[in-house]
Amino acid sequence: MRLAFCLSLIVAISGGPLVAAPPSDEMARSIADLSGKSCFGIAAGTIEMPTVADPNALDKSVKAIEGIGLNYGVNDSMMKGLGRPGLALISQATMGSKSFEQGEVVLAVGGRQLGCRVILLSEPTVNITDAISTQLSRADWKPVPSMTAMRGAIERRAFFRRDGKGNPYLMNLMTITSPAPDSKLRMFTTTIRIPSGVQLPEGL
Repeated sequence: MRLAFCLSLIVAISGGPLVAAPPSDEMARSIADLSGKSCFGIAAGTIEMPTVADPNALDKSVKAIEGIGLNYGVNDSMMKGLGRPGLALISQATMGSKSFEQGEVVLAVGGRQLGCRVILLSEPTVNITDAISTQLSRADWKPVPSMTAMRGAIERRAFFRRDGKGNPYLMNLMTITSPAPDSKLRMFTTTIRIPSGVQLPEGL
């Protein structure tokens, strides 16, 4: 994910501290699976998404999104909950969504932002980062402690893995620690294939 985009979110988000609430195991597993399996599959090419030029792009997109267990698109409540920070994550993207008792999860592929993103919309009290991190670690995503950092109102955790051909992939898990008052954006992940020539941290 581009650094400029991260910085713009940091500037846009402000507010008070959060009071933690027990996370939903089902929601944590869903976010981890969508990020670590579905987005990974899309980035690796094992889950095919149509190009914009494909004359059957809509039908193929609907089939792909429904194939990973999501409803195609987002509803009005989700659009309102995204607010300005969240709308930047979905601009011109192909989207799918799913509702849970504690929040709503949106998957966005392509568009103005690179890669595949999974977005959580919830109340400020939902604390799910540790549960998602645990699920990712169990699913062959290696935490990268050297890339963990706080940047303003965003906590970043990074995870790394390779596909069967040895190609490297990076996932960022971004938690909004001080949410904007007009947005339910609480966290998001980005999953991308690392381009060749990029120097990886030692040990990866």
